[in-house]
Amino acid sequence: MEGLLIAIFLVIAILIGKLNDKQDKSRKTYKKRRSPRTHKHKKNITQLNNTKNQKNNYQEKAKDKKSDYKTELKYRSLPNLFTPTEQKFLSVLESIAGDQLKVFGKVRISDIITPDVDQYEKGSGWHWLFSQISQKHVDFVITDNNLKLICAVELNDPSHQRQDRRKRDKFVADAFKNANVPLVMINTQHKYLEQHIAETIAQTVVKG
Repeated sequence: MEGLLIAIFLVIAILIGKLNDKQDKSRKTYKKRRSPRTHKHKKNITQLNNTKNQKNNYQEKAKDKKSDYKTELKYRSLPNLFTPTEQKFLSVLESIAGDQLKVFGKVRISDIITPDVDQYEKGSGWHWLFSQISQKHVDFVITDNNLKLICAVELNDPSHQRQDRRKRDKFVADAFKNANVPLVMINTQHKYLEQHIAETIAQTVVKG
């Protein structure tokens, strides 16, 4: 009887040992099967992160390149403020002005005259009147030493014979006349006589 019990215990021990071996093998097999999937999953996550980083980098670069303007700003400086013809005439005006007067060039008309209506009154036409002078300028302005306006001077080269220039010149002349500001029109010449230019300016200013 005692020998039988020992034999039963031995059989049970052997069965338990085999069962444990099977469980260990199952775990190892499961790990082996799962490992490639885990590795593949990690690889996918890494690729996804890389893609996101690349996308973020692209967006950052695109953001840096994005301009505040519709067109990329591309400008260059001009060599001179005045053309050779204008410089020549400016020298004549400065000689006439001497120490008693001042000469300024390329002055915006809206800095000389302004609409004589209420800007805030509906239907006054202020905005239209201002728009007609805000983008135009005269070649020269003469003032006294206190910067009080004496007259404006337009130097008319052959381009002023064009139809569009004639229309523009007529408007400017009418606007200055309406504002009681003397406007002197002088045609370009190969040689300027200071006395003749001075007399022309004086006569226009006196007429008012």
